[in-house]
Amino acid sequence: MAKTNRIFSALKKSFFLASLALCISAAFPQSFPSLEPAFTFNSRGPDISLSPREMITAGLTFSLCTPESAGWKESLSRYDALERKVLRSRDEIYSAGKTVESEKALGEKILTLMYEDILSRYESGQTRLDTMLLNGTYNCVSSSVLYHALAKACGLTVTAQKAPEHAFCTLTLSDGTTVDVETTNPFGFEPGAMHELPSEGNETRYAVVPRKLYTGRHSTSERIHIGLVAGNISAQLMDEKNYAQAVPLAAARLAFIQEQSPDADEVRTALDTICCNYSNEFQKNREHSKAAQWLYAVTERWGMTGHIQTYYDNAVRNTVIDAINKKEILSGRFKEQYERFYPLVSAPVQKEINSMLFTESIIEASQNMSAENAIAYLRNSRETKTAQGDKKIMAQINSLLEYNWLTKINDTITSYGYLEGAREADEAVRDLPSSTNLKKLKQQCLQNHAITVHNEFAGLANEGKFSEARKILEAGLEQNPQSKILLDDLKKLKKILGE
Repeated sequence: MAKTNRIFSALKKSFFLASLALCISAAFPQSFPSLEPAFTFNSRGPDISLSPREMITAGLTFSLCTPESAGWKESLSRYDALERKVLRSRDEIYSAGKTVESEKALGEKILTLMYEDILSRYESGQTRLDTMLLNGTYNCVSSSVLYHALAKACGLTVTAQKAPEHAFCTLTLSDGTTVDVETTNPFGFEPGAMHELPSEGNETRYAVVPRKLYTGRHSTSERIHIGLVAGNISAQLMDEKNYAQAVPLAAARLAFIQEQSPDADEVRTALDTICCNYSNEFQKNREHSKAAQWLYAVTERWGMTGHIQTYYDNAVRNTVIDAINKKEILSGRFKEQYERFYPLVSAPVQKEINSMLFTESIIEASQNMSAENAIAYLRNSRETKTAQGDKKIMAQINSLLEYNWLTKINDTITSYGYLEGAREADEAVRDLPSSTNLKKLKQQCLQNHAITVHNEFAGLANEGKFSEARKILEAGLEQNPQSKILLDDLKKLKKILGE
């Protein structure tokens, strides 16, 4: 995984926010979404924990709410006001001393104050912290990040919890016991426990928040937790095909996660998914070269992964097939591109592509040659290491050889006759002993030669010119001694002559 040493700055001056320019590969003029993080953060160091306010500013930044945006100042103001209120409650609850029970009371009070002052309506897709702070709409990610920061501000030991479809928090009390906090419900402190509600008349009411979506839960880091904001939003942007924002936001999330863990691997996979989906937009439009260029740029910036490799191999393979179909593999443009693409292609696909290119280069080269020159060229090509190690290439070369032999023999027949054609066909059969077409052509040449001689012989014999007819027949048999037609003619002639 790519690493960066840029994270959040010190407490008072929360962070340095930098917008990065659109990334355009120097090798390829095609403009793509930026592969640089949408935001970079300077910090005291990767091992320093974030302050609560830094957690919120990070969440706001990943919510695409920047210092220049309208909601930035108001969002922070509302968080600061809530944090001050929470800290006053901490002082009141701890006034008689800090105990396990007072820690639990504080943890529950934080959740209550969040709902009194900020949270009002749950929406499963509403991850943005600025939206939550400004109008109270929240989901599990945005509300749990808020709780995480407030609990940390109070000095509680709080840990983010991540499940495949959920996020929440856990408090670890001073005696080592843990309490889950389901932040999507105002009664979510210690889910599964009964919470007494304000009574109505003489009736006592209770609320129990069930543990939902907790299967597969595990503790995760605060950076992974905050990064879920960017993860959800970048996925939404991808679904909207807004890759110009989705890619740099996912890259910013990856740069922010300064650890090696399965969760960090998932963050890289999320970036890969967005990048690969963007490459598919080119593939669907049959712009395979652009897809390959894009994924090459992704790999240059963030390194190769198995996910990227699969899509990259496919894009390069399709680029080669396009060039083959358009007869462009000998063009300088294609060669320049392919020389750049080739080193990053996986070994099995390299072999496959090399086979296609080698075969196509032979086809293109031989098509521009005379049959005789093509035969010599193809014979030499057949002896190369590349050809001998690949059955498909050998089959293609032999097919081309057969075609050029057939062409050459037909040309020879036209100029020099059937007998010369038969001699060439005999050479061709030695070159390609498994070719039934060449064997048939050789026999056809000999057959046509015999018919030609027979017709000339028969004409003279019918005129009674037996001596001349015999000379024609014997000359023909000398050239074509296995001909049944000519042997039958000789037998008939001898019978006529009484021999």
